[in-house]
This record gives sequence, C-alpha cells and structure tokens, in this order.
Amino acid sequence: MPKFLGKLSETDKAGICLLAYGPTSAGKTASFITGIPKILCINKESKDPRLVHSTLKSDYSDIVDYVEFDDFWDEMEYLNNLILKYEKGERPYQTIAHDGLTFSMHSYKRTVEDARFIANSLLKKETEKIGLHNILDLGKKEWADWNTLAGLMARETVLLNKLSKFGILVVSTAISMEYPRYNKAVSIAPALLGKEFPQLIHGLFDSIGYVCQPFHINEKREIIVPKISFVNTSSESDFGQANTYLCRANGLLMEAEIKYGPPKLDLTLLAKIIRGEFKV
Repeated sequence: MPKFLGKLSETDKAGICLLAYGPTSAGKTASFITGIPKILCINKESKDPRLVHSTLKSDYSDIVDYVEFDDFWDEMEYLNNLILKYEKGERPYQTIAHDGLTFSMHSYKRTVEDARFIANSLLKKETEKIGLHNILDLGKKEWADWNTLAGLMARETVLLNKLSKFGILVVSTAISMEYPRYNKAVSIAPALLGKEFPQLIHGLFDSIGYVCQPFHINEKREIIVPKISFVNTSSESDFGQANTYLCRANGLLMEAEIKYGPPKLDLTLLAKIIRGEFKV
C-alpha cells in the first residue's frame, strides 16, 4: 500500500541528517562535543574518541555515550532497536554522531573479502577435482561483491537518516580525498569506495559540508578552529583549476554562509542555522 505524506510537522522540520568530511585530524571527532546533549557517539575507528573529548570537556562522560559494535549485524540490531525507542516516544539522544563512513566502508570491505575467501576456498576444493585449482585466486573479489558493499553501506546510512526523522541531529563523518573516481566534476569529495554508494549520498544526507579550514596552530602559535563549507565557491587555484568540492545545503545554511562565510564546525550552531533559529 502507498504511504501518503501529510503536512510537515515541527518534528519533521527539526530533523537533520548531516555529513561532515575533511582531512584527518581536522577536528571532526572533536566537534561531536559541540552537539546538543545528550549525545551518542558511534565509533567506527580504531582510535578512542574519549581521549579527544576528555581534553575538551572535563564532564564529557555526562553528556556523551559511546558505543562500538562487533560486526555489521550487531550495529543493525542496535540501530533498529534505537529507532523503536523513538517510535515509542522515548528521546534518549538529541545528537547522534557516527564516526564515520570511510571507516565503516573499509570494515565492511573486509567482511565482504572474508566471505569471498570462504566461498572461493569451497570452490577451490571442487576445482581440485578437475585440476584447475592453481588458477583460482582465493582473495579475488567479484563484481557482485561491490554491490554487496554498497548495500551494506546503504543499510547503515538509511537507518541513520531514519533516526533524524524523529527531529534530532544526526551527523556522520568521512575523510576527504582528491579527484574521486566516482565524481569527476569535483576535486575534493568524501573518501568512499566504488561507484554505487557514493552516488546515493545526496539522497541520504540533507546537508553535506567540507571542512575547508581544519584545526591547526598557525605561525603565531594561535589555535585556529575548524570551519565547514556547504557552498561551492569554485575559485580557481594556482594551477588554473577550480577548487570544487562536494557539498549540499538548505536555503538558510546557504544564505548564512554567503553572508558570513563558512561557519565554525559547531554542531549546535549548525543545527540552529538549519532550523531557522539563527537569524541571518
């Protein structure tokens, strides 16, 4: 049966699904502490985000919960159960931070590779019977494996997007890469594998921003806070090429950046701009 969508509610308008990508050590993980409490940090990296947050806020453990998963299905069960809580009217978190897509994809890539190795090992036993086993590469992926990888990533991201529909802020991160194969129109984009999933991200995130000013200390020994851009300036570089990057913004976010420049990578500030609570 078709599902007809009614008039937008205030909850619908408040929901935000955002992707922030940039170089490593740009301040993406650190920005989670700027979210609207209470915050859930979904850690997909090997490093411990608590080490980052503890240096920024002494009471970080009071406003942030951290979760890691054994495997893909463990995460799916957790996210689906979390959705059930929101459907029942519970609101355990106002911000959910997923850190991040690039590490998820490499983790799921290993999962697919392991599955392919097992499948090829079984096939090798059969080919030994006819003397063809020496030409079989046990680790070789098939074209279908890339579709499987895209499917795993889409399942994860769709659930994150669904959580945002309950009127909360959901933010995912990704590492940036130059001249991505999946989009020749830009010079900088999220570091993602394959072609199918990267082409879906515009439909999975309401806003996509590039950390154009990473966290760093300048020559005057001043701390420079990260800033994020959702508007493509297309300014030419010294090499005569446009410094374009993958981005997406709603009207309010675009208007604010055009007027004031790229905002700080402050999740509460970004939420206020997107929700119209920050007067441009």
